[in-house]
Amino acid sequence: MLSVIREHADSWLIKAILWLIILAFVGTIFYSWGMGGASNSGGGVIATVRGEKIYQGEYEHTFNNLVDFYRQQFRNQFSDEMIKKLNLKTQALEALIQKKLLLQEAEKQNLRISDTELISYIKGLPVFQSDKKFSEKTYRNYLQFQHMTPGEFEDNQRENLVLSKLEKLFSASSKVSQSEIREAYKNEEEKAKLDYVRFNNDHFQVDKKFTDQEISDFFQANKKLFEVPPQIQVEYVKIEPGIYLEDIEPREEDIDDYYQAKIADFRVKKMYNASHILAHIKPSEIEAEATDKEKQKQAEEKAKARVTELLEKVKAGADFG
Repeated sequence: MLSVIREHADSWLIKAILWLIILAFVGTIFYSWGMGGASNSGGGVIATVRGEKIYQGEYEHTFNNLVDFYRQQFRNQFSDEMIKKLNLKTQALEALIQKKLLLQEAEKQNLRISDTELISYIKGLPVFQSDKKFSEKTYRNYLQFQHMTPGEFEDNQRENLVLSKLEKLFSASSKVSQSEIREAYKNEEEKAKLDYVRFNNDHFQVDKKFTDQEISDFFQANKKLFEVPPQIQVEYVKIEPGIYLEDIEPREEDIDDYYQAKIADFRVKKMYNASHILAHIKPSEIEAEATDKEKQKQAEEKAKARVTELLEKVKAGADFG
Protein backbone atom coordinates (compact mmCIF):
# COMPACT_ATOMS: atom_id res chain seq x y z
CA MET A 1 0.00 0.00 0.00
CA LEU A 2 2.74 2.45 0.97
CA SER A 3 4.73 1.61 -2.17
CA VAL A 4 1.70 2.34 -4.36
CA ILE A 5 1.23 5.73 -2.71
CA ARG A 6 4.92 6.60 -3.16
CA GLU A 7 4.89 5.51 -6.82
CA HIS A 8 1.84 7.60 -7.73
CA ALA A 9 2.35 10.49 -5.31
CA ASP A 10 1.92 13.09 -8.08
CA SER A 11 -1.42 11.70 -9.26
CA TRP A 12 -4.43 13.92 -8.56
CA LEU A 13 -6.37 10.86 -7.44
CA ILE A 14 -3.74 9.93 -4.84
CA LYS A 15 -3.58 13.56 -3.72
CA ALA A 16 -7.36 13.64 -3.29
CA ILE A 17 -7.27 10.41 -1.29
CA LEU A 18 -4.45 11.74 0.89
CA TRP A 19 -6.37 14.95 1.60
CA LEU A 20 -9.41 12.95 2.61
CA ILE A 21 -7.20 10.86 4.89
CA ILE A 22 -5.66 14.02 6.38
CA LEU A 23 -9.06 15.58 7.08
CA ALA A 24 -10.34 12.39 8.63
CA PHE A 25 -7.08 11.95 10.51
CA VAL A 26 -7.10 15.48 11.92
CA GLY A 27 -10.65 14.92 13.09
CA THR A 28 -9.75 11.55 14.62
CA ILE A 29 -6.61 12.76 16.32
CA PHE A 30 -8.34 15.57 18.19
CA TYR A 31 -11.83 14.13 18.34
CA SER A 32 -10.93 10.81 19.92
CA TRP A 33 -7.52 11.41 21.47
CA GLY A 34 -8.29 14.91 22.69
CA MET A 35 -9.63 13.31 25.87
CA GLY A 36 -6.27 11.89 26.90
CA GLY A 37 -3.00 13.35 28.14
CA ALA A 38 -1.87 16.06 30.46
CA SER A 39 -2.16 19.79 29.94
CA ASN A 40 -1.27 20.76 26.37
CA SER A 41 0.07 24.21 27.25
CA GLY A 42 3.29 22.98 28.91
CA GLY A 43 6.79 23.72 27.62
CA GLY A 44 7.92 26.45 25.28
CA VAL A 45 6.34 27.78 22.12
CA ILE A 46 7.45 25.82 19.03
CA ALA A 47 5.29 27.51 16.38
CA THR A 48 2.79 30.32 15.85
CA VAL A 49 -0.20 30.14 13.51
CA ARG A 50 -1.65 33.59 12.73
CA GLY A 51 -0.79 34.77 16.21
CA GLU A 52 -1.93 31.59 17.99
CA LYS A 53 0.82 29.65 19.79
CA ILE A 54 1.58 25.92 19.62
CA TYR A 55 3.29 24.63 22.77
CA GLN A 56 5.78 21.81 23.21
CA GLY A 57 3.33 19.93 25.45
CA GLU A 58 0.55 19.69 22.88
CA TYR A 59 3.08 18.79 20.18
CA GLU A 60 4.45 15.85 22.23
CA HIS A 61 0.92 14.74 23.08
CA THR A 62 -0.07 14.78 19.38
CA PHE A 63 3.10 12.96 18.34
CA ASN A 64 2.51 10.19 20.89
CA ASN A 65 -1.07 9.82 19.70
CA LEU A 66 0.18 9.50 16.11
CA VAL A 67 2.60 6.76 17.10
CA ASP A 68 -0.17 4.90 18.92
CA PHE A 69 -2.47 5.27 15.91
CA TYR A 70 0.01 3.77 13.44
CA ARG A 71 1.05 1.09 15.91
CA GLN A 72 -2.59 -0.05 16.04
CA GLN A 73 -2.82 -0.02 12.23
CA PHE A 74 0.41 -1.91 11.43
CA ARG A 75 0.75 -3.88 14.68
CA ASN A 76 3.90 -6.06 14.56
CA GLN A 77 5.14 -4.37 11.36
CA PHE A 78 5.43 -1.02 13.11
CA SER A 79 8.94 0.04 14.16
CA ASP A 80 11.08 3.05 14.96
CA GLU A 81 12.29 2.98 11.35
CA MET A 82 8.71 3.40 10.17
CA ILE A 83 8.37 6.48 12.40
CA LYS A 84 11.20 8.06 10.40
CA LYS A 85 9.88 6.91 7.01
CA LEU A 86 6.38 8.21 7.77
CA ASN A 87 7.93 11.42 9.11
CA LEU A 88 5.57 11.38 12.08
CA LYS A 89 7.27 14.31 13.81
CA THR A 90 6.45 16.56 10.87
CA GLN A 91 2.98 15.05 10.62
CA ALA A 92 2.32 15.89 14.27
CA LEU A 93 3.28 19.53 13.77
CA GLU A 94 1.29 19.79 10.53
CA ALA A 95 -1.74 18.25 12.25
CA LEU A 96 -1.55 20.88 14.99
CA ILE A 97 -1.17 23.67 12.43
CA GLN A 98 -4.17 22.36 10.51
CA LYS A 99 -6.18 22.21 13.71
CA LYS A 100 -5.37 25.84 14.53
CA LEU A 101 -6.28 26.94 11.00
CA LEU A 102 -9.54 24.98 11.08
CA LEU A 103 -10.49 26.48 14.44
CA GLN A 104 -9.71 29.96 13.13
CA GLU A 105 -11.88 29.28 10.09
CA ALA A 106 -14.67 28.07 12.39
CA GLU A 107 -14.34 31.36 14.26
CA LYS A 108 -14.76 33.24 10.97
CA GLN A 109 -17.84 31.15 10.17
CA ASN A 110 -19.20 32.03 13.63
CA LEU A 111 -19.46 28.37 14.63
CA ARG A 112 -20.06 28.00 18.36
CA ILE A 113 -20.77 25.22 20.85
CA SER A 114 -23.12 26.18 23.66
CA ASP A 115 -22.67 24.91 27.21
CA THR A 116 -25.88 22.90 26.81
CA GLU A 117 -24.53 21.15 23.70
CA LEU A 118 -21.22 20.42 25.42
CA ILE A 119 -22.78 18.96 28.57
CA SER A 120 -25.20 16.85 26.54
CA TYR A 121 -22.33 15.48 24.45
CA ILE A 122 -20.09 14.64 27.42
CA LYS A 123 -22.92 12.92 29.27
CA GLY A 124 -23.58 10.81 26.18
CA LEU A 125 -20.00 9.49 25.83
CA PRO A 126 -19.95 5.69 26.35
CA VAL A 127 -16.79 5.85 28.46
CA PHE A 128 -18.70 7.67 31.23
CA GLN A 129 -21.78 5.42 31.24
CA SER A 130 -22.70 3.21 34.15
CA ASP A 131 -25.96 1.26 34.11
CA LYS A 132 -26.83 3.06 30.83
CA LYS A 133 -26.58 6.52 32.35
CA PHE A 134 -23.91 9.15 32.99
CA SER A 135 -21.77 8.50 36.08
CA GLU A 136 -20.20 11.51 37.75
CA LYS A 137 -17.82 9.23 39.65
CA THR A 138 -16.63 7.50 36.47
CA TYR A 139 -16.12 10.93 34.90
CA ARG A 140 -13.98 12.18 37.80
CA ASN A 141 -11.96 8.97 37.95
CA TYR A 142 -11.22 9.17 34.24
CA LEU A 143 -10.00 12.77 34.46
CA GLN A 144 -7.80 11.89 37.44
CA PHE A 145 -6.30 8.95 35.55
CA GLN A 146 -5.59 11.18 32.53
CA HIS A 147 -4.14 13.96 34.73
CA MET A 148 -6.64 16.47 33.36
CA THR A 149 -8.85 19.06 35.01
CA PRO A 150 -12.54 19.27 34.04
CA GLY A 151 -11.82 22.64 32.39
CA GLU A 152 -9.05 21.20 30.16
CA PHE A 153 -11.19 18.24 29.18
CA GLU A 154 -14.21 20.41 28.39
CA ASP A 155 -12.10 22.83 26.31
CA ASN A 156 -10.77 19.89 24.28
CA GLN A 157 -14.25 18.53 23.67
CA ARG A 158 -15.60 21.96 22.74
CA GLU A 159 -12.89 22.27 20.08
CA ASN A 160 -13.65 18.77 18.81
CA LEU A 161 -17.33 19.60 18.42
CA VAL A 162 -16.50 22.85 16.59
CA LEU A 163 -14.27 20.87 14.19
CA SER A 164 -17.11 18.41 13.68
CA LYS A 165 -19.48 21.25 12.78
CA LEU A 166 -16.92 22.71 10.37
CA GLU A 167 -16.44 19.31 8.71
CA LYS A 168 -20.20 19.01 8.17
CA LEU A 169 -20.28 22.53 6.73
CA PHE A 170 -17.53 21.68 4.25
CA SER A 171 -19.17 18.38 3.32
CA ALA A 172 -22.50 20.07 2.62
CA SER A 173 -21.01 22.84 0.45
CA SER A 174 -18.29 20.86 -1.38
CA LYS A 175 -19.89 18.75 -4.08
CA VAL A 176 -18.04 17.71 -7.24
CA SER A 177 -19.92 16.53 -10.31
CA GLN A 178 -18.96 13.49 -12.37
CA SER A 179 -17.99 15.73 -15.30
CA GLU A 180 -15.63 17.75 -13.08
CA ILE A 181 -13.98 14.55 -11.81
CA ARG A 182 -13.66 13.26 -15.37
CA GLU A 183 -12.15 16.54 -16.58
CA ALA A 184 -9.65 16.64 -13.69
CA TYR A 185 -8.61 13.05 -14.38
CA LYS A 186 -8.23 13.84 -18.09
CA ASN A 187 -6.02 16.87 -17.36
CA GLU A 188 -3.80 14.85 -15.01
CA GLU A 189 -3.55 11.56 -16.89
CA GLU A 190 -3.89 12.40 -20.60
CA LYS A 191 -0.55 11.89 -22.33
CA ALA A 192 0.83 12.20 -25.86
CA LYS A 193 3.54 10.06 -27.44
CA LEU A 194 5.96 11.98 -29.66
CA ASP A 195 8.81 11.03 -31.97
CA TYR A 196 11.42 13.64 -32.71
CA VAL A 197 14.79 14.11 -34.37
CA ARG A 198 17.33 16.45 -32.86
CA PHE A 199 19.38 18.71 -35.15
CA ASN A 200 22.50 20.64 -34.21
CA ASN A 201 23.59 23.90 -35.80
CA ASP A 202 26.30 22.01 -37.67
CA HIS A 203 23.67 20.24 -39.75
CA PHE A 204 22.76 23.53 -41.44
CA GLN A 205 26.29 24.77 -42.17
CA VAL A 206 27.74 24.13 -45.65
CA ASP A 207 31.23 24.66 -47.04
CA LYS A 208 30.14 25.34 -50.63
CA LYS A 209 31.31 28.62 -52.20
CA PHE A 210 28.92 30.46 -54.50
CA THR A 211 30.06 32.31 -57.63
CA ASP A 212 29.01 35.86 -58.41
CA GLN A 213 26.87 34.54 -61.25
CA GLU A 214 25.03 32.13 -58.95
CA ILE A 215 24.40 34.91 -56.48
CA SER A 216 23.13 37.19 -59.26
CA ASP A 217 20.86 34.48 -60.64
CA PHE A 218 19.41 33.83 -57.20
CA PHE A 219 18.79 37.54 -56.69
CA GLN A 220 17.06 37.91 -60.07
CA ALA A 221 14.85 34.91 -59.35
CA ASN A 222 13.96 36.11 -55.84
CA LYS A 223 13.79 39.89 -56.08
CA LYS A 224 10.69 40.07 -53.95
CA LEU A 225 12.63 38.68 -51.01
CA PHE A 226 14.88 41.75 -51.08
CA GLU A 227 12.27 44.43 -51.73
CA VAL A 228 12.05 47.30 -49.26
CA PRO A 229 9.32 49.97 -49.03
CA PRO A 230 9.87 53.12 -51.17
CA GLN A 231 11.96 55.76 -49.45
CA ILE A 232 12.19 59.51 -50.19
CA GLN A 233 15.01 61.80 -49.12
CA VAL A 234 13.85 65.36 -48.46
CA GLU A 235 15.81 68.53 -47.69
CA TYR A 236 14.07 71.77 -46.72
CA VAL A 237 14.74 75.28 -45.44
CA LYS A 238 12.36 76.79 -42.94
CA ILE A 239 11.63 80.50 -43.47
CA GLU A 240 10.09 82.72 -40.80
CA PRO A 241 8.45 85.75 -42.54
CA GLY A 242 8.62 87.85 -39.40
CA ILE A 243 12.40 88.24 -39.51
CA TYR A 244 12.19 90.06 -42.88
CA LEU A 245 9.48 92.62 -42.02
CA GLU A 246 11.90 95.35 -40.93
CA ASP A 247 13.85 95.11 -44.20
CA ILE A 248 10.81 95.55 -46.47
CA GLU A 249 9.84 99.04 -47.75
CA PRO A 250 6.73 98.75 -49.94
CA ARG A 251 6.40 101.13 -52.94
CA GLU A 252 3.30 103.27 -53.55
CA GLU A 253 2.29 101.16 -56.55
CA ASP A 254 2.67 97.99 -54.47
CA ILE A 255 0.39 99.44 -51.83
CA ASP A 256 -2.15 100.50 -54.48
CA ASP A 257 -2.05 97.07 -56.13
CA TYR A 258 -2.58 95.37 -52.79
CA TYR A 259 -5.47 97.73 -51.99
CA GLN A 260 -7.16 97.07 -55.31
CA ALA A 261 -6.73 93.32 -54.85
CA LYS A 262 -8.15 93.46 -51.33
CA ILE A 263 -10.61 96.32 -51.76
CA ALA A 264 -13.46 94.24 -50.39
CA ASP A 265 -11.60 93.96 -47.11
CA PHE A 266 -11.44 97.75 -46.72
CA ARG A 267 -15.10 98.52 -47.41
CA VAL A 268 -17.03 99.98 -44.47
CA LYS A 269 -20.79 100.08 -44.29
CA LYS A 270 -22.51 103.47 -44.17
CA MET A 271 -22.91 104.87 -40.70
CA TYR A 272 -25.32 107.52 -39.43
CA ASN A 273 -25.02 109.67 -36.34
CA ALA A 274 -28.45 110.63 -35.05
CA SER A 275 -29.57 112.61 -32.03
CA HIS A 276 -32.79 114.19 -30.87
CA ILE A 277 -33.77 117.29 -28.96
CA LEU A 278 -36.58 116.90 -26.49
CA ALA A 279 -38.92 119.87 -26.15
CA HIS A 280 -41.17 119.14 -23.22
CA ILE A 281 -42.95 121.74 -21.16
CA LYS A 282 -44.64 120.56 -17.97
CA PRO A 283 -48.00 122.18 -17.07
CA SER A 284 -46.53 123.02 -13.67
CA GLU A 285 -44.04 125.38 -15.39
CA ILE A 286 -46.94 127.62 -16.53
CA GLU A 287 -47.09 130.51 -14.03
CA ALA A 288 -50.40 132.01 -15.12
CA GLU A 289 -53.45 131.39 -13.04
CA ALA A 290 -55.51 128.88 -14.95
CA THR A 291 -57.07 125.50 -14.66
CA ASP A 292 -54.99 122.36 -15.14
CA LYS A 293 -56.55 121.79 -18.51
CA GLU A 294 -55.67 125.30 -19.63
CA LYS A 295 -52.10 124.92 -18.32
CA GLN A 296 -51.76 121.64 -20.26
CA LYS A 297 -52.88 123.36 -23.43
CA GLN A 298 -50.48 126.32 -22.91
CA ALA A 299 -47.57 123.90 -22.28
CA GLU A 300 -48.23 122.07 -25.54
CA GLU A 301 -48.32 125.35 -27.46
CA LYS A 302 -45.00 126.49 -25.94
CA ALA A 303 -43.36 123.13 -26.75
CA LYS A 304 -44.61 123.34 -30.34
CA ALA A 305 -43.21 126.86 -30.68
CA ARG A 306 -39.82 125.72 -29.39
CA VAL A 307 -39.70 122.78 -31.81
CA THR A 308 -40.55 125.10 -34.71
CA GLU A 309 -37.71 127.40 -33.66
CA LEU A 310 -35.20 124.51 -33.47
CA LEU A 311 -36.28 123.18 -36.86
CA GLU A 312 -35.51 126.51 -38.45
CA LYS A 313 -32.03 126.47 -36.90
CA VAL A 314 -31.38 122.93 -38.17
CA LYS A 315 -32.38 123.94 -41.67
CA ALA A 316 -30.00 126.86 -41.39
CA GLY A 317 -27.13 124.44 -40.55
CA ALA A 318 -26.79 125.15 -36.86
CA ASP A 319 -24.53 122.78 -34.85
CA PHE A 320 -26.03 121.40 -31.65
CA GLY A 321 -22.99 119.19 -30.73
